[in-house]
Amino acid sequence: MALVYRLLKNSTGVLLAREVQLVRDKLVVNFENIPNHATAIFECGGKECYRSLSEQSGCSVPASFLDGIVKVTVAILDGSARPTKWICEALTAERQEDGSVFVAPDDTNLPQKVADLQTENDALRGRVDELDKSLENLKTRIQTMLEGYDLV
Repeated sequence: MALVYRLLKNSTGVLLAREVQLVRDKLVVNFENIPNHATAIFECGGKECYRSLSEQSGCSVPASFLDGIVKVTVAILDGSARPTKWICEALTAERQEDGSVFVAPDDTNLPQKVADLQTENDALRGRVDELDKSLENLKTRIQTMLEGYDLV
């Protein structure tokens, strides 16, 4: 079974399933909505693992690489100074005595994510209220402009 990330338009990537995986040999990771020439970058304990992505498939990461918090980033490494990238949800990897690794979504920052979403939601609601007021003002101005005209 593979982990599946969906890359979003806001430059983030989210895991579609929040299940714990038992990895013995390699962790298979698939990505949805990946652009051409994308590369997955896995960072763990100061080490980095780069995997080229194709449109049809994802990639795999050896179990020996996984230990602790694993940061996942997808980037288009085209030589530009500021490459397009998606910061994906991190993973937590816990080694077992038999050499296998438990891999799960890193939900340690979940309260912060909820707070950020609530703040963003409040800002959007405020903006919608401002637009409603602007629309009302516009309607009023149009109504006063048309008051002297006899419209058929």
